[in-house]
Amino acid sequence: MVSAANKPTGTLKKSKLLPSWLLKLIGITSLATAVISFAVYWFKKYPPRRKISANDDGSEATGSSSSSSSSSSSHNAAENTADKWSNKLLNGLKSTVRKNRKRMTISLKNTVLWNPSPDVDTPIYAFREHSIQLLTRLSYLYDIYVLVHVNSKEEQSNIEALLSNASVFSDLLDHRKVIYCSEEEGKIHIIRHIEPSIHIEGGWEMDDGEEIVKKLKPFVHKIVWLMTKRRRDSFRPENIKQDDRSILGANVELSDSLINTSIAREVTQ
Repeated sequence: MVSAANKPTGTLKKSKLLPSWLLKLIGITSLATAVISFAVYWFKKYPPRRKISANDDGSEATGSSSSSSSSSSSHNAAENTADKWSNKLLNGLKSTVRKNRKRMTISLKNTVLWNPSPDVDTPIYAFREHSIQLLTRLSYLYDIYVLVHVNSKEEQSNIEALLSNASVFSDLLDHRKVIYCSEEEGKIHIIRHIEPSIHIEGGWEMDDGEEIVKKLKPFVHKIVWLMTKRRRDSFRPENIKQDDRSILGANVELSDSLINTSIAREVTQ
């Protein structure tokens, strides 16, 4: 007699249907929706009593029209009160979320902006691939400050025009937190004053940001240093020079692209 062998049942591999950053937002949104819905229900069911003013004479309203008008006014007043409380609760939750976000500073050049021109006096700026989408997602998790090293007022005007056409800068990021500076020391001073948890550095046309990373390393919890692939290869164990060893540390991450960093993986997984 031949018996049919049962096929082994495989285990279904779980996969994330949604990225972790989106799940965090959904959780916050669900909490806000639940609180607001309860507030609306409560104030509609139990509207606050109207205080007696000096103009009230204590007499009852007469006639069906007066009664109907009074009832309608009370109902509208209750709805308005509920809406006001809903808005207060929602604004309070938004404020709490904003306050709880960690600060992040980003040196814009060579991280988000790219300049293919070798001439410092005639730059041609463009956004790096996927940088705007990534910055948009990061803005939901971090309180972002953008620093731009500029060489002239004309260059600043050109960069301002470029940023104004990007939705993340016009809609999500606070324009007051886009800071322009012309000296490295000034940028370091600003970053230390902001006290970010994370700083992303890419240098500028004349420097790759090495000195900035060295000076910020003792004060910033995590530094992401973006550089060219050639410079990145110089930090490999077999290639690293003795002078470069002091730059490395547990809080310094090296990469040749923002999209390949651990910060990007937080919002893309």
